[in-house]
Amino acid sequence: PRSGEVYNNFGLTLLSLHRTAEAIEKFTRASELLPQSAHVFNNLGMALQKAGGYDKALGAYDTALALAPTYAEALVNRGNLLIKTRRFDEAQENYRKAIRANPAYPDGYYNLGNFMRETNNLSQAISCFRKTLDLVPAHLGALCNLGECLEVAGEIDQAERIFEQALSQDALCKPAWDNLLTCMNYNPRHDHSRLLTKHRAWGEVVEQPFTPIVHPVSAAPNRRIRVGYVSPDFCRHPAASFLLPLIQSHNRNEFEVFLYSEGDRPDRVSSEFRAHCDHWLDTKPLSDDQLCSRIGNDSIDILVDCAGHTAGNRLRVFARKAAPVQVSWLGYPNTTGLSRVDYRMTDATCDPAGEPPCHSENLVRLPGCFCSYTMLHDAPEVSRSPSLSTGTITFGSLHTLARINQEVLSLWARTLQAVPDSKLLLFRTTLDESIQQRFRQSFAHRGITSDRLIFQREVPRGGGHLAIYSQIDISLDTFPWSGHTTACESLWMGVPVVTLYGNRHAGRMVASVLGAAGLPHLVALSHEEFIRIARELSSDSSTLDALRQGLRSRISQSPLGNYTGFAARVERAYRDMLGKAS
Repeated sequence: PRSGEVYNNFGLTLLSLHRTAEAIEKFTRASELLPQSAHVFNNLGMALQKAGGYDKALGAYDTALALAPTYAEALVNRGNLLIKTRRFDEAQENYRKAIRANPAYPDGYYNLGNFMRETNNLSQAISCFRKTLDLVPAHLGALCNLGECLEVAGEIDQAERIFEQALSQDALCKPAWDNLLTCMNYNPRHDHSRLLTKHRAWGEVVEQPFTPIVHPVSAAPNRRIRVGYVSPDFCRHPAASFLLPLIQSHNRNEFEVFLYSEGDRPDRVSSEFRAHCDHWLDTKPLSDDQLCSRIGNDSIDILVDCAGHTAGNRLRVFARKAAPVQVSWLGYPNTTGLSRVDYRMTDATCDPAGEPPCHSENLVRLPGCFCSYTMLHDAPEVSRSPSLSTGTITFGSLHTLARINQEVLSLWARTLQAVPDSKLLLFRTTLDESIQQRFRQSFAHRGITSDRLIFQREVPRGGGHLAIYSQIDISLDTFPWSGHTTACESLWMGVPVVTLYGNRHAGRMVASVLGAAGLPHLVALSHEEFIRIARELSSDSSTLDALRQGLRSRISQSPLGNYTGFAARVERAYRDMLGKAS
């Protein structure tokens, strides 16, 4: 009973069992018996932090560092706590102190890398993760985060190799699988067959341990159909612009709506979702088995995945066959790879009939467009076309850098050459100096001088990133993964989008949106046609401005703005699916 070491070890054991309150009790007793032990106070800080007692945790770390100022682990833990309380400069300094105190301590570089990633300093983050791997080559977290940084920076081939390396260490690693599959969609090297094979390989891995649950389907007439949506994005997120119109427009007399939210940062938009559903469940604390059981207890008829392989997905719940009918829609522009997801909702533009199979699900082609769209927050007023005052056309892109591959750069360079004196504005908060230099070199190689390129990474005050569109005349789309949300935002801000009709669902989403908006003439079937459309739009600034001023009302009055009509089409599809299952 007088051994501080025993109490400390007891606390560590309890902490590993997630019995945090008991662990705090044991560490507190250990600190009384060993008041000069920095190690004990560091452990107490970890337990208090895990319990959400941030002020007390900070005090414990401060005590540890007063006893041992160069204690690298306590410095890193203190930095992690400061991140949670948004004291970013202090956090960074703690990580750097840890590295100076112990240059061979991998967690110092790893956590500094995480900080740099969160603050959009990609090049420094990549350097930190590489240093972590120099020290611990098998560091799975560093591998996955390095791959993600390379992906976000647009270094797709390198990112894929890193994710494959992570999977060679852990064949079930969820971040590596999700990022690899997402990454492959950006890469023009991969065709339908390759993408389907890789997605199915993942599906076989995650389905193999589970015998699918068999669900009885009620045939009772006139009952309310229970539909559950699973997503991390019931919040201020790009996907919510497409999710909310459906959720708020469901016929609640005929459908009982359950939202299974994997988000961890509720906001005003989350409140709107909650107001338009019958049942809400925060799923983040639940294991896959627990969530599967809850869905079964809720007697869900149709379970809809709205995330695919993007961050925060719960596809492993779908691998257990959690509901009689399982559907994939919206959040990911490709197959899940799961044989136990029955349907994927799309449309005839994104997935025309007669193509070779590229999906593990059965396709349900909704009439018209596969989505509707709403602007979730107040957007700036539509500005006049900037070319009216500058005398030159400014093309623009707000796409994630992963979409901007070498083939895209070549087409954009040819477009700039076809419109003399035109410029290209690239906006992304991740556009650090080294990435800008890479783009300058790529365009210079294609005959475009740096004075025709505008890089912007700061979000304008007032209006957010949407205010950038006041500087852009025409948006240029990407391929093989087109910018679906980006295109909708661009059109809402009055900026027309030129897109290339791609060879897969991911590359046709903008074509579907433009068709629904009555703008099919902005969809090119070849690179030459893409350049022609951009050149013709650029030929008359007054005509371009007239188009600009009418785009917002055009979107509102188009099928994209007819939320009730879209919901009715989805509900008909749900009834058909359920009818086939009963």
